[in-house]
Amino acid sequence: MSLSDYQKRIFNSLRAKVRDETVTVVTVTKTGTGNPYGEGETVTETTVSILGKVGWNSVLEKNDTAGGYAEIGDCQVLISYTDMPKVSVENVYLRTSDAIDLMIIKIIPAEMTNEAIIICKRR
Repeated sequence: MSLSDYQKRIFNSLRAKVRDETVTVVTVTKTGTGNPYGEGETVTETTVSILGKVGWNSVLEKNDTAGGYAEIGDCQVLISYTDMPKVSVENVYLRTSDAIDLMIIKIIPAEMTNEAIIICKRR
């Protein structure tokens, strides 16, 4: 059974919203003993690039509020499952090729398809 022209247009418009791009994984490391205000600490950032697909849309999650759903993010990044250890450590955020920093909200592994979905919010 093939898709109708209408269905093909819907799928193509959805694919157009998701872009293949290089995503930078930024790891923040603090060294030194500082005071409670952070004085005396040295903050360094190390980066590694991975390939991914970035899609911008509201990400809703079911919860116990009166409306039933709450927005938890505004971006989804699809990466290879083998790159998951790079993003699943502490003090990590993502940077798109447009230099938009993204805070990681949730990582959903999909081992069967060798992918992982990262739900993010602008940092």
